[in-house]
Amino acid sequence: MDVAEPVNDRSHRGLSDRQWRLFACACARRLPSALRGSSGEAIELAERFADGWASSHELASARFGGRFRPGHAGWAVCWAPDEDSARMAQRAHAWISGCLGRGGDFEPSFARGETDDYGLLAEIGGSPGGSPRIDPAWLAHGGGEVVRLARSIYDGREWELMPILGDALEEAGCAVRVVLDHCRGPNDHVRGCWLLDAILGQR
Repeated sequence: MDVAEPVNDRSHRGLSDRQWRLFACACARRLPSALRGSSGEAIELAERFADGWASSHELASARFGGRFRPGHAGWAVCWAPDEDSARMAQRAHAWISGCLGRGGDFEPSFARGETDDYGLLAEIGGSPGGSPRIDPAWLAHGGGEVVRLARSIYDGREWELMPILGDALEEAGCAVRVVLDHCRGPNDHVRGCWLLDAILGQR
């Protein structure tokens, strides 16, 4: 069954608090400091918090723990839960862009799709016109093979298995080109991937 009805407008203004935090984390993973020590740990913690696996107390500890360390991502991704997520993510993006020697003017550059991180925003939010619906029949096929594979990819950050997910979806009856291309194309997959979220029922 070719299901292609848009879910809703998935422009960047419609991202959830979880998605904004995961976007900031995806941007922060491009920092050299993300590969070592407590900065990388703070990014991982922020991702866990976004998915409900860490507490606000842990988030605050990571935020304050890195506040005096240059290049530390803690303050950028571990903002307090009551903050405006869109504003905080855009502030984090500007800081990260500055650390990487790029301009940080979020709104105009993203509106034109001119930044390296625009792909991350589309990876999480989907296309502005709306992402295709996921047919429940695809998810039930083979005793839930698609769901199990998507969960393994998401939890283990096994992005190299996305083409295999595409094969599983096609075998389950999916013929929606944007779905299959997202699995098989040269995309920069991250936590919050719109397709994995749709399969796993996450927002």
